[in-house]
Amino acid sequence: MHTGARPASCTESYCPLPVAPPTPSEVAGEEFLPGWEEIERKATRGRGAAGELVAQVRAEVAAAHASLLRLLADWHLERGQPQRVIPDLEEGLRRRPDQVVIAVKLIAAYEQAGQADMAASLRREHGLGDQS
Repeated sequence: MHTGARPASCTESYCPLPVAPPTPSEVAGEEFLPGWEEIERKATRGRGAAGELVAQVRAEVAAAHASLLRLLADWHLERGQPQRVIPDLEEGLRRRPDQVVIAVKLIAAYEQAGQADMAASLRREHGLGDQS
């Protein structure tokens, strides 16, 4: 629940969306969902089944986070704002280097931002050839 002051552009029945959504880093801070180890420790209490469930939930949350990051990248790239999403894509790829789709989005962002060297380097690193 949002408890902050309402922007001046808001009325009682309408409040426009901000120009840009918050970045994953702004929403999540340093770690997307910190404390997984603590959750697992409390859930398992030495039993294996709960640990498996925590691992499954953790994987599903990570996949959802990656999906949201891809959607955010699409949003910024469609608006010609690659510089707004590059840091989040770099962080997302650092956390999930197995996510080729994030690498492809980052390559597109680098290209759109005029950073051809960075795009080429990332293509080579992920074995993506000349096209993303």
